Amino acid sequence: MKFDTENDPNNLLGQRWLCRGGSCLFVGQSGIGKSSLSMQMAVSWALGKEVFGIKPVKPLKSLLIQAENDFGDVSEMLREFGGLVIKTPQEATSALQDRFAIVAESVQTGEEFANAVRLLVANHKPDLVWLDPLLSFIGDDISRQDVCSNFLRNLLNPIAHETGVVWMMMHHTP
Repeated sequence: MKFDTENDPNNLLGQRWLCRGGSCLFVGQSGIGKSSLSMQMAVSWALGKEVFGIKPVKPLKSLLIQAENDFGDVSEMLREFGGLVIKTPQEATSALQDRFAIVAESVQTGEEFANAVRLLVANHKPDLVWLDPLLSFIGDDISRQDVCSNFLRNLLNPIAHETGVVWMMMHHTP
């Protein structure tokens, strides 16, 4: 009862909508814009701006790990959404240089992926880690509860608990 929810030092987004060590899963069919949404949110929150009424407590640092979009796709999304909130390319480069990193990963899955992410988190020190799409990284049958539990609880949760990162995951519906 004594916990001050108005001044939670672990809060990152909204009024305790997402706190350090938490996670968020966006689920939708292919092609509806999950990757574009993640880009819009990551860029806006890196600049300290709200998205859909969700305001960051400070400019947040993001690490986007993606497996589906090539560099041209990523560049188009970054330019499109960066242009909505940033006036000039110089401002974009300056503002995002230290707060937004994009890594392509299309080989490692499961425990290998978790080990690689642990190193990326240690190197980049992000607040938010975006996985796009989750299906590409799990490395097994995502429809099985034991597979999801192992990947999310046993591999990713320890990283979140140790570092305070928030997992932002994009997932396709079947």
